[in-house]
Amino acid sequence: MRSLFLVAGFFFAGLGFVGMFVPLMPTTIFLVLSLFCFGRSSPYWENRLLANPLLGDALKNWQEHKSISRKHKILAIFTLWISLGISMICLSELWLRMLLFVLGMFLTLYLLTLRTYRETMNVPKESLGTRK
Repeated sequence: MRSLFLVAGFFFAGLGFVGMFVPLMPTTIFLVLSLFCFGRSSPYWENRLLANPLLGDALKNWQEHKSISRKHKILAIFTLWISLGISMICLSELWLRMLLFVLGMFLTLYLLTLRTYRETMNVPKESLGTRK
């Protein structure tokens, strides 16, 4: 079973990597699935993914708090609209452009509704209510 999770982890990591460059192909969900699979098959690859300088912080926030930082939300929305804009310029059909625009709006709204990670999430609850 570990081998199956390991193969699935690499598969989802590969899809996540491709999603970084292909408009409307999700990146985060594939990387979260990859993290899940590596967590059940290979602590080494799980740690490698979490230690990645580009993706590690976002994955740690999701794994520990089920949230993403404001910086990562802004980056996701920015790259979404850049890739959609390029795609819309390349398309000649108006209905396809409109479809991309509507999908982009829904994805933007979804990203904005995700819980935002705050540094206070790392502070123990006992210290939040006390003043010194």
